[in-house]
Amino acid sequence: MKPNFSRCEQAATKLLLCQPKPSLSVDVRRMKFSKMILFDTFARYGAITGLSKEELTGGQMRDGYLVSNGNVSLILYEDQGKSRRRLNWTLAHEVGHVYLGHQQDGELEEVEAHYFASQLLMPDIVLAYLERNLDLLTPQVIAETFDVSVLAARKKLETMKRNGMGDSRTGRKKFPQSFSLESQHLLEWYLPQLTALTGRSGNSRGSQEEFSQAEEQWLYGFL
Repeated sequence: MKPNFSRCEQAATKLLLCQPKPSLSVDVRRMKFSKMILFDTFARYGAITGLSKEELTGGQMRDGYLVSNGNVSLILYEDQGKSRRRLNWTLAHEVGHVYLGHQQDGELEEVEAHYFASQLLMPDIVLAYLERNLDLLTPQVIAETFDVSVLAARKKLETMKRNGMGDSRTGRKKFPQSFSLESQHLLEWYLPQLTALTGRSGNSRGSQEEFSQAEEQWLYGFL
């Protein structure tokens, strides 16, 4: 069985469209959910239940873990020594498990949750718009715009280029018609922010290089 990427994209897009106002920088813990989702740290949960992180996760070294009880989903996370951006990605990943209705924790489910997180934090249609309207779209620009790690931004950009972004021989030349109607609504929702972003004079190669140095220093600080 293969991952259902289309379903992941749709679920993430619908969740974004349900937020009170658009924001290119998504703080997962501040999002509005249609499902009962709670967040807590491993440490606090352990103090209440007496269960250690190792007992709960079966000894796996994990930044996040999902505990479901009926209609309530509790997302536990490790906040010690983790960057804010890395933690936000972890929470987006776990929210993906909830919205995709995963009942087990296999390789397929992990791939789908990662794809959901990438769509929630860096929607394809928004990146495609930026690629067409910025002089240069780099991982550093994506990281700054969406408040994600440079590593996550780099992987996302590589994936989209493999799928044809920026290649006039592919369906991307039909942008935005090649995206779903909901994705086009998402782009319209973000358009005022995107117009302001692409109109800035600060998107020069020099400023990107300066930001890149700071981001790379931050990125490799915790790897």
